[in-house]
Amino acid sequence: MNYLTIQNNVSLTDQNTFGLPWQSRFFCVVDTEKQVALALAFAKQKKTPALVLGGGSNLLPTKKYQGLVIKNEIKGKGIVKETNNFVWVRVGAGEDWHQFVLWSIRNNYFGLENMSLIPGTVGGAVVQNIGAYDVDIQRYITKVEAYKLETGKKKVFERADCQFDYRNSIFKKSDEWMVVGVTMKLPKTFRPVLTYKPLARLKTKKGLTAKQVSQEVCKIRRSKLPDWKKLGTAGSFFGNPRAAQSVVDRLKKSYPDMPVFYNYGSNKATIPAGWLIQHSRLSEKDRQEFLYPKHSLIVVNNHKGSKKQPRNHALRTKNFVMRVQKQVQKDFGITLKPEVRMF
Repeated sequence: MNYLTIQNNVSLTDQNTFGLPWQSRFFCVVDTEKQVALALAFAKQKKTPALVLGGGSNLLPTKKYQGLVIKNEIKGKGIVKETNNFVWVRVGAGEDWHQFVLWSIRNNYFGLENMSLIPGTVGGAVVQNIGAYDVDIQRYITKVEAYKLETGKKKVFERADCQFDYRNSIFKKSDEWMVVGVTMKLPKTFRPVLTYKPLARLKTKKGLTAKQVSQEVCKIRRSKLPDWKKLGTAGSFFGNPRAAQSVVDRLKKSYPDMPVFYNYGSNKATIPAGWLIQHSRLSEKDRQEFLYPKHSLIVVNNHKGSKKQPRNHALRTKNFVMRVQKQVQKDFGITLKPEVRMF
């Protein structure tokens, strides 16, 4: 479409998976790149900032956004290149991530199955450089197409230009780009990654398929994580911190059972953020109100869908997050960094 509908003072409570009250001064939905250009031109004309919204699964909004929120619903997927061993698939940033994973499995394109059931869109997955169970999205990306919010100009990023890091990318660091399309190189041969302990039992299964791995991943995730459609959450709130060996050695003296993981090619160790929160001296009151009982890494809004959410609950949740950071720093000397965007 060559036209764009801009709404004023819109409630976006149903546009964030936390289910927190939220409004924006301006709001629009785009499903074509032409509409992206129109939206950015509108923001420039109004001299107002723009915020890109995908599935709303990576946000903790605490106040009205005084600019233009652009809901990215650019969809579509197709093969752009194919060989005997690989397929290159271009997918719109507005596609649902989990549904895209299932589509790839049905078509015998592999590699993404460990990242099943992660909420959000394909564009959000790229921005966040999502990963799960020893697989992350960056290894499959070849190109990312994005518009610069300030200028409205489009740029094609090669994989090396994306500055991918643990749960990070140039699109997250700079907050200046709107991803509209992604090209991924997916193998046609299924080679399961079963290094994550709960998946290791599948190694003995004869004729293991990508669909079975995906189903097991979904089962694991559902057993640990809340259903965001029923309970307000943005999933894992903090990234797992990486620490020097000297820090690990110091902590191991006091906490010999503390789990530690070592990533190939890195001289730093990864410590699970959930373990640190669970073993911190955070108050029981805070835990009961703001943490999911099955996983300390999950911050929740128990009042999602209620017309009687506590006053300023979004700000209270943000203050809780800062209390967690302060307590973990005090107890372990480690700084936790949120993966979720707060504003």
